[in-house]
Amino acid sequence: MSIDDTFRRVSPEIYNRLTHPSLKQFHDFMGWLRETTVSELESTRGDIGSTKAVFIRFFERGLKAEILLGELMEILPSVVTRADYSETEHSQVVAMLKSLNLEELGIKRDERGVRLEHPRAEPGASPLNDSHATPLGNPEITQGPTSVT
Repeated sequence: MSIDDTFRRVSPEIYNRLTHPSLKQFHDFMGWLRETTVSELESTRGDIGSTKAVFIRFFERGLKAEILLGELMEILPSVVTRADYSETEHSQVVAMLKSLNLEELGIKRDERGVRLEHPRAEPGASPLNDSHATPLGNPEITQGPTSVT
């Protein structure tokens, strides 16, 4: 029996790295996440609030699937590049991304430890934005739209 005999496709909406450890499934999910995000960004062009919501969804989808935050940050520049923003839009998007904080992504740290908790999961809750929030601040996406690394 070869290693591919046990492979089965998993819907990206239910993919979880811990329960589906196949490298092929991981790459399929990451490709789906990138393409879905780029597609959603095309429909929010010119609306920074909606663009922010798309990027928050990007992180939420990835974190829910047990993808590491560092791995999501690695593909973020390719998402921004693929969105093909003008220089002005690119600067606005990068500034918005750098201002995102972990709480907005649903990452909570308290006496119980660190956990993923969607901020909108609680009735009436909205993304937090306090002075103790940890900004993401990715230095790799600060360059112009043609040279994002």
